[in-house]
Amino acid sequence: MTSLPLRRALPSQQRVSARGVSDFIEAVNAADLELHSFMLYRDGAVVAEAFWAPYCAERLHVQHSATKSWVSMAVGLLVDDGVLSLDAKVVQLVQLMMARLERDKKEKAKQTASAVTGAESAPSAASE
Repeated sequence: MTSLPLRRALPSQQRVSARGVSDFIEAVNAADLELHSFMLYRDGAVVAEAFWAPYCAERLHVQHSATKSWVSMAVGLLVDDGVLSLDAKVVQLVQLMMARLERDKKEKAKQTASAVTGAESAPSAASE
């Protein structure tokens, strides 16, 4: 596996409270949570990083929980923006995605990559 090094910076250099990071790590330890690792990345730099035994930066491990975290965060943002309701039926969400797929058949990769895909006309599952 090839990896690229990430730029590192002091928390204060990226407007992050070092005390807040320390408090977070202490709270994780006090709650006896089973974290493998923690990385805080802000404004293009890693400002904090921690590992819990037996994990370390050099040890590869599965990232299933990271995927769940990203999906949960995306759902939370959609709910917060009023685009999605947690009470929406999964079948409604699939129907919305299929409608979007039909509309996107004409879209080119450069439009998607540049984020000019017409999101303002995207259907919403919030009121369903």
